[in-house]
Amino acid sequence: MVEFAIFMLIIGTLGILELTASNIAFSVYHIIVMHVVGAGVATSIMVGNYLGQNKASIAQKSVSTSLKSIYAYVLVIVVLVFLFSTQLISPFLTNSQTPLEELMPMSINLLRVIAIYMIFDAGNLTFQFAIKGAGDTAFVMKVFVALSLILVIIPTYLIISVFKMGVYAAWIMTMSYVVALFTIFYFRYKSGKWKKMRVIDMKVVEE
Repeated sequence: MVEFAIFMLIIGTLGILELTASNIAFSVYHIIVMHVVGAGVATSIMVGNYLGQNKASIAQKSVSTSLKSIYAYVLVIVVLVFLFSTQLISPFLTNSQTPLEELMPMSINLLRVIAIYMIFDAGNLTFQFAIKGAGDTAFVMKVFVALSLILVIIPTYLIISVFKMGVYAAWIMTMSYVVALFTIFYFRYKSGKWKKMRVIDMKVVEE
């Protein structure tokens, strides 16, 4: 939350147009992503529950099922965003003081960036919640803090304030952030270390 707040503050230095378009894109993103977050929380609960029963294989199957259902939802959303971008952002343009001929195309472009972002974010959230459900929360926190600084806050400042590259460059840079999250959490999940973690002190039984 702090990372995206700082991101928006830096975007705001570009002007009202860029800030408004970014806020619209983020508003639609939050509506879309909450369903994925809900599924991720459910995944986390199932992983913790089955690991507590020493049933790591069923926990892993739960993650696989969750991943399939989340991507089924996300792929539909991506198609809808590309086909109906104008309709999705129209409710946010009603009282805008920014000229629509400038705001509309920028908002649509940023919304489509969000759609591509969601493809990676879906995997990121699934694997992230899976290992958190096992108790691997310290690792998740460290990754978020490090990548927020390295791939979002510092690059956005440099792109906007130093190199004057504009709003699209800053938003595209966030792609590297979510791709990195997805990659790191995927490999952390695939390592299988989470299968031997327990939130409570108990004997781990190998299946």
